Amino acid sequence: LYGVRGLLWTFFLLWSVSLGPSLMIFGLQGHITNVQHNLAYVWPPSQVPDFMLGMIAAMLAREAPSWQVQGLVLSDWERGFLADVALIGVFAAVLLIPSSGYHEGWEPLFNHALAPLLGIYFYGSAAAKGAGLSACLLTLPPLAQLGKYSFEVF
Repeated sequence: LYGVRGLLWTFFLLWSVSLGPSLMIFGLQGHITNVQHNLAYVWPPSQVPDFMLGMIAAMLAREAPSWQVQGLVLSDWERGFLADVALIGVFAAVLLIPSSGYHEGWEPLFNHALAPLLGIYFYGSAAAKGAGLSACLLTLPPLAQLGKYSFEVF
């Protein structure tokens, strides 16, 4: 259990390191400029914490079966539901909150602010072994083929 807690603390520490500078600038200025957005998003070292968050989510998903021995029991259905709720949260934030379209103001906070929800989605969908509505939809053959071809182009 200490390993899981350690991974979760690392997850939130990295998230605060990746989001903290943008939040500080936003708090001091009341907005974020396009240049500041580029430094917080395009600059490669700023992406390292988000990449590590994905690795931690994968490690948590891999360790999920051992949690049952320690009394932390989540069924596959519950993990799938957790993934679905996290994905709905991301969609709601992106689609319902007005955007200027210029990566200015508060909008650049989306660069790293949604990372915990994405990490929860990655954990839930991987640990649930395909359970959950989002996993069922995203594994439909047309969407899987689209993902396969878009990855090849990337």
